[in-house]
Amino acid sequence: MTVQEYLQSYVLEADNYAHILAQNRDLQNTYNGIGQSLAALHIQIQVAQKLWQLNPTQAQQSLSEAYQLSGSLMYEVRRTVKSLNQVNEMKS
Repeated sequence: MTVQEYLQSYVLEADNYAHILAQNRDLQNTYNGIGQSLAALHIQIQVAQKLWQLNPTQAQQSLSEAYQLSGSLMYEVRRTVKSLNQVNEMKS
């Protein structure tokens, strides 16, 4: 292997590594967002549970918000899984 071939190989490896780092950073941001959404969903459900006896109308509103949040969360999870599957298919 010549020096030029070695350098080209090294540059390709560095590019691949940079791409993987960027993907990992994106995934970490997505997971952080999903974690925050799960925490907010948990809080909404707790609020609804505590309000159920005191103020059923507010409890219903809290459950409605939790339902909407869970829909958004499921969408994000599906989008992330689809993206991961596409990346894995490209590598295969």
